[in-house]
Amino acid sequence: MGEATTSIRRLLVANRGEVARRVARTARRLGVEVVAVASDADADAAHAAEADVVVRLPGRTPGDTYLRVDRLVDAARRSGADAVHPGYGFLAESADFARAVEAEGLVWVGPPAEAIAAMGDKHTAGGLAREVGVPLLPRAEVPELSGDEDADARALAALVHEVGIPAIVKASAGGGGRGMRPVTDAADVVAAVTAARREAIGAFGDDRLLLEPLVARPRHVEIQLIVDAYGTACHLFERDCTVQRRYQKMLEEAPSPAVDAGLRDRLGAWAVGLAERVGYRGLGTVEFVVDGRGEVAVTYRWTRTGLEAAVEGHAVSAQGRAVGSGEVEVEVDGIRRRVAVHDRDGEVDTDSALGHLALVPPPRFPDPHERLAAGSLTAPLPGTVAAVPVTEGAQVAGGDPLVVIESMKMEHTVRASRAGRVTALWVQPGAHVDTGEPLLVLDDGQEPRDG
Repeated sequence: MGEATTSIRRLLVANRGEVARRVARTARRLGVEVVAVASDADADAAHAAEADVVVRLPGRTPGDTYLRVDRLVDAARRSGADAVHPGYGFLAESADFARAVEAEGLVWVGPPAEAIAAMGDKHTAGGLAREVGVPLLPRAEVPELSGDEDADARALAALVHEVGIPAIVKASAGGGGRGMRPVTDAADVVAAVTAARREAIGAFGDDRLLLEPLVARPRHVEIQLIVDAYGTACHLFERDCTVQRRYQKMLEEAPSPAVDAGLRDRLGAWAVGLAERVGYRGLGTVEFVVDGRGEVAVTYRWTRTGLEAAVEGHAVSAQGRAVGSGEVEVEVDGIRRRVAVHDRDGEVDTDSALGHLALVPPPRFPDPHERLAAGSLTAPLPGTVAAVPVTEGAQVAGGDPLVVIESMKMEHTVRASRAGRVTALWVQPGAHVDTGEPLLVLDDGQEPRDG
């Protein structure tokens, strides 16, 4: 990360969606211009519309766009950016990306590449954690599949029994629940490894996997860290992120109800020890899993840059309230303005001291049941088709996976609700689908169930 004296004039945010918007809002508060990157699928996305400069990344999938180091560095060069913020996810934990940015003479707003390489990989991180005294669960590396289904099943089943059941398959790179699959039966391990590897490649560009015991009733406890440019580290105590849905946090609680004073001291010391061991800089998170007895069972670390780190500040907030017929009073960042609103046959216009603005209602998601052939199965949410394990004409049984959609950092599987035949197939891997868009037709006309 650049020294404290480094001045950033134009910042490229190498991410998308709400992650990019949060970084951009903070940068603008500090008077820093924002460069957005957008794939073809995100050409009209909010993060692109709100940026000062937008650079198009040709392609629709992350592998062709947000995971391409060469395209992101070229975008920074062509846009005149002098710094790059990775956000989180995608290449935020890529040491190669950090090195490429710095080799271009740009400021990398994130941890040093060496720290990312050491701590962004669960293989290496485990050894470093052990050096500073953190207890670890046994883990095994998942080998590449040979293509021989019977041989693969035997090899992976033996690995599962060695680690213990229940187990969990984890992506070696990255975090955020991507590339993770529980295994409660050795017979399911091949499917779990296949799905986890596909998701890991799509999210991090890295297909390496680990297998660990699955901790029963775990508490997810994080220690927040800050390390200055001189290597002085301190922790900001813990937060409990146990309440999750599909590995995504829904509620954060501080202090953690599972952490007493003694455990808090140990967690903090381990976190600071790891930061000092790898020469970490900036904001970061050390994440621990604590079992039901209050014992630390496993640890891993994200070298995730805080979204507001090095472009820190407060996000712009706005709220409005009606003050009279045809007028709305809006307060933005402490400045109150009155806006006239005109509704002319459904077309809404606004006028204020800031000028004229036409308001367009957001598009309505289509009703999945309108104008569809009998038996049509539709996308339950917008996203990218990650896999289509069936072919047109195939006979399927109830519960069989039909289409896998990647959305909101996770994979969502559309399954057959009962036996039938696929009489039409309209999507293929890599295709972008919207909510309600037809995927395929089953001859029995039944709806899918989510899995």
